[in-house]
Amino acid sequence: MNKVVKVLKEHPTIKLAINALTDHKGRDSYNLKLSYKRAASTVNFLVKIVLIKTDYNQKVMDNLNHW
Repeated sequence: MNKVVKVLKEHPTIKLAINALTDHKGRDSYNLKLSYKRAASTVNFLVKIVLIKTDYNQKVMDNLNHW
């Protein structure tokens, strides 16, 4: 995360896509909530540390979406 913070401070207009995934264990409903919480935690950290703008689009993916 330190590298991300450094880049954001050097390039304040940069846009990010923050994705959070889970493994296939557990119920889908639980994993989707967990993915959301992980992504939100990352956004909150970056807002607090870097003071980035908080207008962002949120996309929560299920475990079937892989890169």
